[in-house]
Amino acid sequence: MTFIIHADMELWDFMLNGLKDRKDVKDFPLNRYCNKFHRFLRSYFPYLDVPSIFIIGEEIRHELKSLVPGDRVIISAYTQPCLFNAIRKTVKNGVKICLWMWNPISSNHIFKNNIELLRNKGVSLHTFDTKDSDDYSMIYHNTFYNMNVDTHSNEIKYDFYFLGAAKKRRAEIDKVEKELNNYRCHFLIPSSTSDFITYKKNLSNIRESKCIVEIVQHKQYDITLRPLEALAFKKKLLTNNSHIKRYPFYNKQNIFILGEDNMKFIGDFLNSPFVEIEEDIVKQFDVNNWIDSF
Repeated sequence: MTFIIHADMELWDFMLNGLKDRKDVKDFPLNRYCNKFHRFLRSYFPYLDVPSIFIIGEEIRHELKSLVPGDRVIISAYTQPCLFNAIRKTVKNGVKICLWMWNPISSNHIFKNNIELLRNKGVSLHTFDTKDSDDYSMIYHNTFYNMNVDTHSNEIKYDFYFLGAAKKRRAEIDKVEKELNNYRCHFLIPSSTSDFITYKKNLSNIRESKCIVEIVQHKQYDITLRPLEALAFKKKLLTNNSHIKRYPFYNKQNIFILGEDNMKFIGDFLNSPFVEIEEDIVKQFDVNNWIDSF
């Protein structure tokens, strides 16, 4: 049995829906099953070592207690040592506890201080980023997606679609949008909660677009969700991440790399047909493969 603890987000619900027919996986959005007191202690006292009843909800603790040696718990998006202490106190000996990081370590300075602490507690540390894997001696596990999606497109409204917070890359995002000013662009850069859109709306925007735009953060060496969304929905991708050429789904007709490919030919790229990628390659990035690879 694999038990997944993750953030209470619509995106996670969508991606883990790809596991709906599996009986060997259970997932729990952590805060959906915890009260305000649990959340308060984890947020403001992350190093507390107290009974698990103070850190996680009863339903999650009940499920964790049912795990047997050889089962595993995968935690994503949470790095507070108190949570791992609570899980370790709840599960039986022989249950493997894994942390999977979905963002660069550079964007989580607190976690840098907790790496050795968690490792010494027997937590298996995993990351989506190959450089972080090398720098911090973590196990590499690539980003995943729910690849079992309906690939039909809505009426196309946009040539290029971008969604993402500024994250110190606003100047680069604006530069790309300016370079594409002759095309139908839909760039969404939320700066407050009122600007956020649902993931369902994001999927609608993807279906209404020819090409998804990815602008990675400085010193990020591996892909965001954008390339996998493009792969799943068979859309073109415009990216500033030259490392994408290392990935088996890279195809020059589907992926345009800013700074390497000639912008003079962006129109030809946009209007050429999408090249189908082999199913075995697509499956490498599916949520089911991600689970099994642990």
